[in-house]
Amino acid sequence: MIRIFSIAQILLFLFITTSFAEKVNKIIISGNERISNETLLMFGEVSLNDNLNKKDLNIITRNLYETNFFKDIKVSLINNILKINVIENPIIQSIEINGIKAKKIKEPIIENLSLKNNNSFIEYLAKKDKNLIVNLLKNSGYYFADVKLSIANNPNNTVTLIYDVNLGEKSKIRKIKFIGDKRFKNRKLYNVIVSEESKAWKFLSSRKLLNKERIDLDTRLLESYYKNKGYYNVKVENSFAQFLDENKFDLIFKINAGEKYYFNNLKLNLPVGYNREHFSKIDSTMLKLKEKPYSFNRIEKILDKIEEVALRDQYESITATVQENIKADNKIDFLITIDE
Repeated sequence: MIRIFSIAQILLFLFITTSFAEKVNKIIISGNERISNETLLMFGEVSLNDNLNKKDLNIITRNLYETNFFKDIKVSLINNILKINVIENPIIQSIEINGIKAKKIKEPIIENLSLKNNNSFIEYLAKKDKNLIVNLLKNSGYYFADVKLSIANNPNNTVTLIYDVNLGEKSKIRKIKFIGDKRFKNRKLYNVIVSEESKAWKFLSSRKLLNKERIDLDTRLLESYYKNKGYYNVKVENSFAQFLDENKFDLIFKINAGEKYYFNNLKLNLPVGYNREHFSKIDSTMLKLKEKPYSFNRIEKILDKIEEVALRDQYESITATVQENIKADNKIDFLITIDE
């Protein structure tokens, strides 16, 4: 009995759902100026004689909004007549960026804008582009730049986007500090990074300017340096700029070097048929690394040597995979496997 009742419920649901669907005998489209009726129907994925319910109308509306061509859309189906009323987004006639003269700063901004000439104007993308300009200016050292967006309405449903930029003064690095469990002296770490402190005699250097991309590069360089000195789990936990005054910052890197790790057993696995003697120098190098401080660069050099041997001795195309096994006593086993 329970099974019969469930089937009856399903059949009733299907009947109700079908009964709310209407066949489209006529389509009336209004409000479109640039987009043709045929194109609009193609975007909406709808046509005459379709059977539509409320869910289908919502899908048509969503499809049209996703084109970014329309500001407002109303879809209704009454007495088998599908009505679609739209308000089109204006077209961007031109984009002006005022206040920036240098091409090396202005051109990357223009290239990376989401909105271009002849695109449909979408307000949230214009605001997103404004934030993009602010961030790109920070990468050029202008941390105090102010960007204002204004929209000029033109005839024929077009707009001009105007970004007025006040660059302000470039932000300089007064001092670079390394804090935390750093293990090395500041003088050594200064030589690792690219950023520099602002000094009177460095008036030609751009490295004294605060630059987010350069700070990210410095973070990667510091982590690489520590890993090649045996600090396998090093973390440059954060790098941040502390604002002082007169457009100057202290650049601070917080370092957690962790414990030092050493190479343990290093082994090279070769496919069947490979001549071990061809790889004898690599075996010898791996043997000498035992008990030496871990270094990512040394593993890379071994992989480069494997590639050299493969080319020189005319082996087929090969791949090398590296497996690491960290031991309890801060030692690391490495297994390098070559596959054809």
